[in-house]
Amino acid sequence: MKTSNPDHNLWNNNGTFWCRFTVHHPDYTKDRVAKSLHTRDLAEARRRRDYVMNSTPGAVFPVVVKLPPPEMSRMHFAEAA
Repeated sequence: MKTSNPDHNLWNNNGTFWCRFTVHHPDYTKDRVAKSLHTRDLAEARRRRDYVMNSTPGAVFPVVVKLPPPEMSRMHFAEAA
């Protein structure tokens, strides 16, 4: 990440971490996305945030990523690792 804050895009909602970010589409529209990371552990939340943002095309993140295979979107985080 290009920020000095390692918790950028993380949001703690009653003990469970969520990732919040903006997706920019080719037609110049954008969506604000909030995804539960299903963890209370900060280190795990950072790892899952990086995975989610790196696998989301158009997410505001400084890396160009490829689309994950369709079956990956239905997998639990433990199965994907």
